[in-house]
Amino acid sequence: MGNLNYWSSFKNYDAAAWLISFPEAEGKVLLTKLFREILLSGLKHDVLVFKDNEGEFIGADAINLIIDNPEIDVFSCFLEQERYEYYTKLSFFSSEGDLRVEYVDDVGDLLKRLNSEERIDREYSYTNKALRIRPPMSFDGETSVILRIPTDIWMPHVFNFRRIEREKIDKSSDNSKDKLLSNKILYKHNTLRLNSFLAGIFLTVKDLGGKVVVEDDLIWEPYIPFVTDSGISEFPV
Repeated sequence: MGNLNYWSSFKNYDAAAWLISFPEAEGKVLLTKLFREILLSGLKHDVLVFKDNEGEFIGADAINLIIDNPEIDVFSCFLEQERYEYYTKLSFFSSEGDLRVEYVDDVGDLLKRLNSEERIDREYSYTNKALRIRPPMSFDGETSVILRIPTDIWMPHVFNFRRIEREKIDKSSDNSKDKLLSNKILYKHNTLRLNSFLAGIFLTVKDLGGKVVVEDDLIWEPYIPFVTDSGISEFPV
């Protein structure tokens, strides 16, 4: 059947990205509340699942205890992985074309494993998490974080960079959108969970008085129509 994993793990692109911001004066307190929702919702939807130093998954009770400890920097502890590694449950195709499911810590390594007989440019099999959160920053009266999706395994259609490289097609040309291939099977297995996770996050942000904006500047252009302020759409909007 051949390799059906047309998706990539990007070095220089994001498939989706959202800027989340709060007023700077309340930013630290609100971010702590947001991070609690991110961690607990991530656990619920298998988007962010954490392991301790012994390789054991940790649950919601342990997460809440850690968040409530004022001596612990929650972001560094979890999302910068100073104490806990995080994984994402992902469906993908085996080399035989069967659907497989794993808790994945590095989508770039997974892609190289699935394409062991084909050399993949590092630009498209970059070491990456399936979802990243940029550390908080304060600028122009606001404190913000960015949710970044550096792999298109989540997208309903993907751009087969490996084929493009072989055929020397200009990936920046206007007709590059025509080179998108269907990824709807993986979209339905993976992204419905991701969208449920994002919906809870974005609702929490709005309830806390914050803002969510699609960060177009970080997203590779053909994917922008699929990225909305509620998640990743099955159809361009």
